[in-house]
Amino acid sequence: MAYISKNKLKQAIKIVAEQLLNQYGEGELYGFALCTDDSVETLYHAACTKEWTSHHPREYALCPTEWELALEDAQAIDEISTELQSWSGLLGPDEEWHIARDEHFEVLVQAMVECKEEGNLTGFAFLCVTSVSALLYDLAYDAVSRLNGEDLADEYRSFFE
Repeated sequence: MAYISKNKLKQAIKIVAEQLLNQYGEGELYGFALCTDDSVETLYHAACTKEWTSHHPREYALCPTEWELALEDAQAIDEISTELQSWSGLLGPDEEWHIARDEHFEVLVQAMVECKEEGNLTGFAFLCVTSVSALLYDLAYDAVSRLNGEDLADEYRSFFE
């Protein structure tokens, strides 16, 4: 059972994406990402502009941890991150914890997919995991595929292999 609300997360994504669009312009944003750790206990956002990608190697466009844009005040995302941090203390490091982690990751993906389908995200959308875990890498690859299609997902996989 996931301990975070997909609807609350979607609302947070919409708020932050709208603020970024207002600040940088729809035609200027290249991508938006939610980033989490391998325990799915933290959450932050990142974005980059098309201009930024034109001055950096292509691989950087596939790696949201390299992106330079983020709102200083992203309270809606910060609240979700706080909720993610609190759930881990409720469970021991056993199968139940791993199931909850995977369910939280899936909620993140579903919220991003739905926001993109509803037109709340322009450009590419990523769900980035700062991890070397093979399982989380596979989940991140699947998220890139679901959010952006197989071509970008294949490019993403090639970059990280």
